[in-house]
Amino acid sequence: MTKSDLLNAMSDKLGVTKKEVEKFLLSLNETVEEGLHKNEKVILPGLGTVQLKHRKERKCKVPKSEQVLTVPAQDVPVFKVNKKFKEIFKK
Repeated sequence: MTKSDLLNAMSDKLGVTKKEVEKFLLSLNETVEEGLHKNEKVILPGLGTVQLKHRKERKCKVPKSEQVLTVPAQDVPVFKVNKKFKEIFKK
């Protein structure tokens, strides 16, 4: 499903304009980003949770040159799907 398809589907279901749906999605994205910057767990009811996970520094090898690089430690966003939402697709 493309962004355009999503906007059309939500617009039809909610009875609002595509611009309003796009504004809502942008607001949702900004709110999730703000929560993650505060190091909070962001719960999206019915879908799952988004939170930051710390990844340790690690070494990796470049296959072509055999050069070993160090990937610095960093926090990355991780999405965990809600169990009930996951169950819908197990059938």
